[in-house]
Amino acid sequence: MKHVWQKAILLALTVLCFAVPAWAAGLTVKSSSVKEDVVNVAVPYIAGSRGGEKTDLAVNRELFATVDRQLEALLKPEDLAAFRASHTQGDSLSSLLAYQKALVQFTSEQVARANSEVKTAASWYVRSEYEIKSASPRYLSYIQKTTTYLGGAHDNVVWTAGNYDLATGKAVTLAELFVPDGNYQNRLSTLISWQQAGLTRLKAYRTGRTPAPVRAVSVTGTEQFFVDKERNLGIFYNPGEIAPMSEGVVLYNLSLNDFADLIRL
Repeated sequence: MKHVWQKAILLALTVLCFAVPAWAAGLTVKSSSVKEDVVNVAVPYIAGSRGGEKTDLAVNRELFATVDRQLEALLKPEDLAAFRASHTQGDSLSSLLAYQKALVQFTSEQVARANSEVKTAASWYVRSEYEIKSASPRYLSYIQKTTTYLGGAHDNVVWTAGNYDLATGKAVTLAELFVPDGNYQNRLSTLISWQQAGLTRLKAYRTGRTPAPVRAVSVTGTEQFFVDKERNLGIFYNPGEIAPMSEGVVLYNLSLNDFADLIRL
């Protein structure tokens, strides 16, 4: 009986939130791609959400802002102030697209100039791309993956997760996926600890060396995450957060079958 009940929960969850793209009738996800010399970015934007055009715009504003903030952080304060003095984001999709295009061009010019001034052997660059994990008229889950090289021994990789309720346009936190009185933190922390132990043994077996240490995870509900169309929950940590920078992004994939009883419906 318990098995049947859990299957019913998973079916309802998939229909409500985590449907595969083929079920996403009415929702479209398009790509804005801007390439300017040393800065290349690709950002998704949507239309046809359950919340209508107002929700589309609210979500699109956040999708573009994720990359805009990363680019702006690369600029000197005086250069950013000069750019903002002559460019405004506005409150329409066309203005969001225009602002990012101008920002990419401006950032590319500044990065190329700085690179020429320090005269390094390796060329500096900024690249940002995205991956849609699941999309339906009610829910969008994606990752923005940004890689920058501005000198030094290696490039820097940052993943940023975006999860949105497309009925309201509001961002969804990990905690909001679960029932208020469910102890999901301990369940997820345990599942991750099992993966960590297994991965450590596997790496040691493959390499014959002791792997780099990875900090034990205690889930709080504020972690970056995604939900994919195969009903997997992905929780990830950027380089340096729980493991050495050399380990890159550390990702744990968890099956919803292992915590279906705690999911909020």
